Amino acid sequence: MKRYANKISLMLAVICFMVIPLSAFAATGTSYSNYTASLLSKWKNNGVLDKSYSSLDLNKPVEKIDFIKILNAILKSSKKADINFIDVPKNSWYGQEIAKAAACGYISDKENTKFYPFSYMTRVEAAEMSAYVFGLELKNEKILSNITDGKVLEQKQLNDLAAVIEKGGLAEVAAGRYAPTGVLKLKDALIMLDKCVGQIALKSGTITTNATGNMFISVGAVTLRGISIPGDLIIGEGVGDGVVTLESVKLSGRLIIRGGGPNGVAIKNSQIGGTLTVEKSEGNVYIRVVGSTTIKQAYLKSGCTLEEGYLTSGDGFVNITAMHGVFEGQNAIIKGDFRDIVSENSNINIKLSGNIENVNINKESQGDFSLLSGIIKTLSVGVTKRQLEFLGGKVSTLNILKDAKGNKITIDGSAEINTANIESTTEILFKKGTVSSLILDANSQGSYINMQTGSFIRNLVIMADSEIKGSGKIDSAYSYANNVKMGIIPSFYSYKYVPGWGTNEPFLPSVNIGVSGADNDSITLQEGKTIDLYKDLSLSVYPDKSTVGFVSLNSSVATVTDKGVVTAIAAGAAKIYITGQYSGFTSGIKRIDVNVTPGNITLPGSMEISPVTGEAATVKDFEITYTSKDDFSNGTVTFWLPEGFPAFESDTVKIGNGAEVTLNPSQRLNVRTLSFTNLNLSKGQKIVVKLRNKTVPQGGEYVFSVVADADGTGPKLPTSGQDERTVFTSDKLKTLLETTNYTLSAYDSQTGAVSFTKLSFAGFTGATKWLIAVQDGEFTHPGYDDPVLGTEYTVGSAITIAPNQHLMLAAVDGDSTAGYKVKAFVDITIH
Repeated sequence: MKRYANKISLMLAVICFMVIPLSAFAATGTSYSNYTASLLSKWKNNGVLDKSYSSLDLNKPVEKIDFIKILNAILKSSKKADINFIDVPKNSWYGQEIAKAAACGYISDKENTKFYPFSYMTRVEAAEMSAYVFGLELKNEKILSNITDGKVLEQKQLNDLAAVIEKGGLAEVAAGRYAPTGVLKLKDALIMLDKCVGQIALKSGTITTNATGNMFISVGAVTLRGISIPGDLIIGEGVGDGVVTLESVKLSGRLIIRGGGPNGVAIKNSQIGGTLTVEKSEGNVYIRVVGSTTIKQAYLKSGCTLEEGYLTSGDGFVNITAMHGVFEGQNAIIKGDFRDIVSENSNINIKLSGNIENVNINKESQGDFSLLSGIIKTLSVGVTKRQLEFLGGKVSTLNILKDAKGNKITIDGSAEINTANIESTTEILFKKGTVSSLILDANSQGSYINMQTGSFIRNLVIMADSEIKGSGKIDSAYSYANNVKMGIIPSFYSYKYVPGWGTNEPFLPSVNIGVSGADNDSITLQEGKTIDLYKDLSLSVYPDKSTVGFVSLNSSVATVTDKGVVTAIAAGAAKIYITGQYSGFTSGIKRIDVNVTPGNITLPGSMEISPVTGEAATVKDFEITYTSKDDFSNGTVTFWLPEGFPAFESDTVKIGNGAEVTLNPSQRLNVRTLSFTNLNLSKGQKIVVKLRNKTVPQGGEYVFSVVADADGTGPKLPTSGQDERTVFTSDKLKTLLETTNYTLSAYDSQTGAVSFTKLSFAGFTGATKWLIAVQDGEFTHPGYDDPVLGTEYTVGSAITIAPNQHLMLAAVDGDSTAGYKVKAFVDITIH
């Protein structure tokens, strides 16, 4: 393959057309050789290939560095990463090209390894690079099974190869064979790029011509106006800190942003059919949506600023997911109104100004979170040891989840938190602001609150040993832990009486509180309804003459009187604490969770499945039970069954006190939807569906859900189905099959040994080695990816074992240091 280091220009030549349809030469009737020759001419004319290339080079293999130079010429990025390959001098011409590729993210720099820049490019290596650069994702997974010679590839490699094949970028070399490890020829490289790139913008200005597939922008100061793009739009690295504007654009596919600066990307009155992905290495791109624009899902893989301007009929950004970025500590500045924001294994710091329904910071996240202004309805934190700042705005419900230990919370300025549920050890620096209800759960032991002047807690409930100090104000505090260090005197303070404080008193019994009518200490009420804890839910307190108190930690949702009458105010969730005190007894406490539904909605029932787990490929009977929590008059209940659990007319149903009968055609709308109408049920009655002789599908979680309407066509609205669901878990651990996965030799009584003559990973993925173990009894059946102990094994090695002993064979991944995780398993009894 030719290399002209000084001739191939990294700046694309000036051309007649600003948008080049690179597939224009694949017209019907053009011969294959003419097509590839035309592509060669096209790439040469736009400056990506050197002029000296000729048709004689089309069948020659491409070296890795040549393919990288072609991609770099398309991307037009000048940014370079610091590379550390042993065989690549940083200042060499090819080192500069590889540094650009690393900066763009389509090659990985592994220190003290070799890159082999002048080795021939394989077809799968080219597919991997192209899939990343052009943002390809496999849509039709059936293509995977058509690649008969892809078993040697890792799953990601196979997916990337299939994505390029799906685009038409690689052809078969024989039926079902794509030669992924074979060398890439120049003609193959040209076809791959032709099919993957689509059209490319090389020159600044305004584009008003519709695209025919994907579009790739490699330069700044570009405006797309009034056009349709049936594929994806990639704003590439070559844009740098330039500006790209979309005006009245109809984009059917995804929008991928890798370029753009502080004045970045403006999206006006445009339809974005796919998702938005932001992955600019510098993390400084600014993206603004206005007018009728709606982007339903945005994925942030780098820092950025997302802002909603003046929206007319558009929803702007709806859902945002922050993901793991290449660079640590970048900031995502988010401004506007959103439905959900999720930090999912993200190392990006989120700085939020706006109104959001739900914010979830998941366990594996590594970034910090700040609320500057706006309103968050629910913020749930599962991450550990991160910084959470509330410097303004309002949070209706803050949940620090059970395993989210070691977080540091700062509350300052005009910040307001209505209810803060702290379920793990947390440190709070409370400078200014207001918290209406703060609950230190029983799992929050060791939490610390430092309140400064200007901070205010209306209700504080302490269920775990903790320390509260400083100069802030607490209206009411209820302490039920043994070792609470209270350095602030609340206006009202109820604390647990602990024997032995200052005297040698004997052990004292506790006040006992029971609410037998509350299922799992939880009740559901409709807006405007009341319930008497004593009369309706059988509240009992022993001793009988104990002093009983009640407090609601979210009075905007539910209130409670000193007589124990609960009133539902507005839809949402509230916690009500019942306290009991009696002389000579330690104080008692009971928490009741109150779920308030809108007054015109059917109360959600409950749903159960039996069994709840099973091994894939086994045959079982299933019983699905719906229990009503509302009174039904001509009501309807619809069951939604997951894939793999079909219902047939031979399956049965029992409604209320009726007999068990087979499903009739009017009830079985299809194999996954069952609808029962004209129901007259009392609260607590059940509908039981039995599915018989079902083969458990492949491993995973399968969700069964119900939508209920208590009065059919009446004024009540049906339930959402979100609260009435249950999950069946299928263990995806593969059972190893004789002949398919292994062949075991006959037992040799003279040597007391057997050996495996064949081992195969056929039918499953993820395993890299084999493990054996021998014992007298049966082996405990592990779950998928469970740790397993044993000895690494190679085919043909003798295994010493006695008759009737058990031999474990496991396909695993891992090593003796990190541990082995099982992917497939079998227990064999030796005879």
